[in-house]
Amino acid sequence: MLKRASTRSMLGKIPTGYKVRRSKFLARNQIVGDGLYTENPIERGHFIGEYKGKRLTLEQASKKKQRKSYFFDVKGKKNVVLFVIDAANKRNSSFVRYANAANTEAEQNAMFVQKHQKIYLKALRDIHAGEEILTWYGPLTQDVINQT
Repeated sequence: MLKRASTRSMLGKIPTGYKVRRSKFLARNQIVGDGLYTENPIERGHFIGEYKGKRLTLEQASKKKQRKSYFFDVKGKKNVVLFVIDAANKRNSSFVRYANAANTEAEQNAMFVQKHQKIYLKALRDIHAGEEILTWYGPLTQDVINQT
């Protein structure tokens, strides 16, 4: 029997082993929204997925008025922004856009890392089956949560 590789829905393409459903983490913060959950254990160091979306110039990104919480800067030498990934459109983004911002660094179980000119979500510790995947955006995390 062949295993299904992914599911396509209004939420975009969700790989087997992951689910997008109402976030328990956001609910604790009195916010209604979706979260990314794993159906299987994930080992520390595993790359969960690539952050994908429309590639924007910094100027295009600064002009965009809505859904800026799905932006990710891709930086080059000397920390200069090369371009911005805009994952607001569910149809052309990846499932890792559903990883919510943790309230504190200690709550995170994954983090976004840049490798070359791509952004990936990587497990910081072993993540249990059924657990929501959370990441920390540093001092700006509360701003990210408030945009949800």
